[in-house]
Amino acid sequence: EIYYMDGGYNFGCGDSKGSGTSPWIGSTKDCDGAAQYVINNVPRHIVQYFTLNGEDERTGSRFQDGCGKGPVKDAYQIYTNYGTRPSWDLIAVYFA
Repeated sequence: EIYYMDGGYNFGCGDSKGSGTSPWIGSTKDCDGAAQYVINNVPRHIVQYFTLNGEDERTGSRFQDGCGKGPVKDAYQIYTNYGTRPSWDLIAVYFA
């Protein structure tokens, strides 16, 4: 089984919208068509799951409310600048 956390970022080459340049990864030359190639060439006996969920689900707010302590909380607060972030990756891991 393969679980994909897909959407505009991963399958859209970092949100390039076909422009050839992504605000996140710069040039998309090596990215364009790569996801399609992988999907088309996975052996047919391997089941592929795709999830677009996560844009509206936010992760990390309980850390900002005082929940928990330790290096995971500290890293999350630094990474999100004490905010939250979309949960695409966490939802894909949960499904897997």
